[in-house]
Amino acid sequence: MTSLDGLPREKALELVRKAKLADLTRWIATIPAEKMPADFLDTLGDDVTEEPFCLRLCLLVWIASEQTQVPKGLQLKAALAFLHQKDSLLCAGTGFGKTMMIVMAVLMNKPEDESVVIAISPLKRLQTSQRDSFLRYGIEAMAINEDTMATISDFDWKASGILTTPSADS
Repeated sequence: MTSLDGLPREKALELVRKAKLADLTRWIATIPAEKMPADFLDTLGDDVTEEPFCLRLCLLVWIASEQTQVPKGLQLKAALAFLHQKDSLLCAGTGFGKTMMIVMAVLMNKPEDESVVIAISPLKRLQTSQRDSFLRYGIEAMAINEDTMATISDFDWKASGILTTPSADS
C-alpha cells in the first residue's frame, strides 16, 4: 500500500480507516516512538480487534493533528468502549483529554456515513473551546445554545460534531 506522506488529510484519513493491520503497523512505525503510548499498546490482550483499533486511532489523530499528537494510553483504553459498543461514562479531571475522546469518535466515522457525534457540555465557553479544537483537527463542528440558534444556517447542519448544553440557562 501507499505511503501517507504528501497525501491530503482527508485522503490519508480515508486510507487509515480502511487499512489492514499490516499497513497500520507499517505506518505507525513512522510516528516517533516517544509519542506513542507503547506501555498501553503492549498490554492489549487476546482480542484481535483491539490492536488494529488502537493503531488506527493513533494514526487518525496523528494525521488530523498534522503530526503533532497521538492519543494517550488511558484515552485509548476508554475508547475501547467504542469498539466493543459499550456504553461508557468518563469522569476525568481537567487536562485528561476528554475533548480528544470526542475527536476520536468523530475521526472513526466514515464521512460517507454522514454520522454525527453529539456532545453535551455544561458551559457555553466550553462549547466554544471544543468547537475550536474540532476545527484544528479538520472537523466541522457547531455549538447549539440560545446564543447561536438565530445564526445557524443550513450549512451548519452538515457538521460532524454538535456541541450543546443541557439547558438554556448555561
